[in-house]
Amino acid sequence: MPGFVVADKPVGLSSFKVVSRLRRSRNVKKVGHSGTLDPFASGVLVIGVGKEYTRQLDTIQALPKTYVATLTFGIETDTLDSFGEITKQEDEVSVTELDVTHALRRFLGEQEQMPPAFSAKKVDGKRAYELARKGKEVELKPSLVTVYALEVLWFKKGTYPTCCIEIKCSKGTYVRSLVRDIAKELGTVAYTKDLIRTAVGPYRLEDATPFSEL
Repeated sequence: MPGFVVADKPVGLSSFKVVSRLRRSRNVKKVGHSGTLDPFASGVLVIGVGKEYTRQLDTIQALPKTYVATLTFGIETDTLDSFGEITKQEDEVSVTELDVTHALRRFLGEQEQMPPAFSAKKVDGKRAYELARKGKEVELKPSLVTVYALEVLWFKKGTYPTCCIEIKCSKGTYVRSLVRDIAKELGTVAYTKDLIRTAVGPYRLEDATPFSEL
């Protein structure tokens, strides 16, 4: 049956594979999603089934998105997430919860953001991540994004402090880049260890269908 399906994408799968599974199970050619989730991330993926609904995906893609991200300070990877190779590791990190709370305030509102090299952005007709994987230099242009809300959910001290934040942001915002920039503001580096998209507009994770049930 045509319509919208709110899927809970698991960690380790591409958004394309989730769409492919739904296409096969419903035997429908016209199927698409409203915004890519990286393989390391999980959560809400809104899928349109049938021509009438795939036409509306641009509207859904423009809706605000909510994420819960876990970040680790003092370590940076080439992909800025847990699937990448470590490129920098600091000996000592002196970041506190209060430091993070203050830093988050500086990232509210409209701002220019530099996408990560490992992204689906196109450079001379090729995906940026394809060039980055080959070790080629990737030149990207900053995008204008909006961060509507930022909140610290928890913070754990340690050699490499970890922190969980909730983000509500506009279309085109890269949480991995936001984490990178927050760490830079704090005088250190960080990578996004876990990322869950909990909502796309009114479509929420608690209402999503697990991948195994698609």
